[in-house]
Amino acid sequence: MHEADVWVDSLDVGRHLGGYLPFYIEIPSGRNITVRLRNTDNSLIPPGKNLFALDFNYYGGLYRHVWLLRKSAHLRFDRHIRIQYENISRAQVTLRVQFSVIHT
Repeated sequence: MHEADVWVDSLDVGRHLGGYLPFYIEIPSGRNITVRLRNTDNSLIPPGKNLFALDFNYYGGLYRHVWLLRKSAHLRFDRHIRIQYENISRAQVTLRVQFSVIHT
């Protein structure tokens, strides 16, 4: 849910941090796709609270839809969003948001 590691035939092909946005990883030819998911408490990944303080539950594993998409070699799904938290205090926090938009 918060950390996903993906392998194809034991080859590490990608990692995704976060659980609220879709992600795309290029899957080379292969027979076995393995996805390892971790939802352990991590203050660096939103919501950034201890599990005991949350007002909802984390459920492990895949509990929503997953799609494997076959796409043209000319179509790119390069989406990137990075959010950094800085100057955190009780009164304010500075967010640094970095993203890329690619038109193909």
